[in-house]
Amino acid sequence: MMPDSAKKKKWMAENTITAAIKINRNQDPEIIEYYGGKVTGSDIRLALREYIKNHPKADQATDDDAKPFWEN
Repeated sequence: MMPDSAKKKKWMAENTITAAIKINRNQDPEIIEYYGGKVTGSDIRLALREYIKNHPKADQATDDDAKPFWEN
């Protein structure tokens, strides 16, 4: 595999961010089981978009909005 070009590295630095998670086998077994032990970036993006849709920011929320699951 050829290394990335300088232009590609520059574009990546300007247009992307990297995010990583660690999933604990003891505390998060349901996540591991659901995804079959392999969580992809697409899975994480989909889950975050669904969360954002269902949990608006506090400054945008109204009294009728659902609270985050950890406050129930």
